[in-house]
Amino acid sequence: MKKILLTTLLLIIALTMFGQDTNKVYCDLKGVDNVSAKSVSVEIILDGEKLEMNELTNQNGERLRVTQMVEAMNFMSKLGWKLETTYAIFGNGRTVHHWIISKEIKNSNEVKEGLIIRK
Repeated sequence: MKKILLTTLLLIIALTMFGQDTNKVYCDLKGVDNVSAKSVSVEIILDGEKLEMNELTNQNGERLRVTQMVEAMNFMSKLGWKLETTYAIFGNGRTVHHWIISKEIKNSNEVKEGLIIRK
């Protein structure tokens, strides 16, 4: 009886391990403070492509209005992205914020899933 239970348990563990074929991909949310520092120009750098956050639309087709890094991260979080680390570069009277985010994907089609560019 113990052998059957042990074998069943090992089989379940082995099956779940092989079903997890995912890759972690990374993205850079880059925000540049404007002169007044009341808003930030945010772009997404993903697979070597730059996407302006304000050129994106939500699921209802409405244009996104992103003025802060936290708003950008909240939007990306809804798409399955998680914050990894942050850093900032100061110079020339501006601050450039970089938030490195990641997402677990099963295939390359999932990388830009939910990122709808306004036409």
